[in-house]
This record gives sequence, structure tokens and C-alpha cells, in this order.
Amino acid sequence: MTSVQSAGVEDMRCLEHIPVLGHGIAAIHACRGDRNNAERAAINATVGIVLAPVNIVAEVVDEATREHPQRLKQVRDKFPPTR
Repeated sequence: MTSVQSAGVEDMRCLEHIPVLGHGIAAIHACRGDRNNAERAAINATVGIVLAPVNIVAEVVDEATREHPQRLKQVRDKFPPTR
């Protein structure tokens, strides 16, 4: 394998965590007879499937609990603290 080909394969490693795309990369490795990389890519892509819903829930919760400075200022202006 030339250095250009190996660089292309290494560039694909960051894409292995994306479901479906990672499975395609695993298939490419398997077709080339590279069982170790095929297995790694398939596992990473499958983990991506499992973690996708968790990431979505985390983003929703983060957005819901984040303090929005503009809205917070409006509420504080409307209801100033009393002492």
C-alpha cells in the first residue's frame, strides 16, 4: 500500500463513528482482507447507533436548562429583585 492509499484509509477513521457510513468503511476494510480494521470500524459504527439517542437527549436537556442571557435580562427587568 502506498503512502497516499494509507493516508486515505487513516482519514476515514474519523468517519467510523457515524452509523451506516462506518459500516460501509468496515465493509471496505473487509473487502481488502483487513479483518482488524474492519472489526474496529464495525464496532465504532455500532456504538454510534447506540449513543445517538443519548446525545440527542443530552442536547435537548442542555438547551432546556441553559440560561439565555437575553431572556434572563427581560425577566429581571420585568421583575426586579425586592429586598
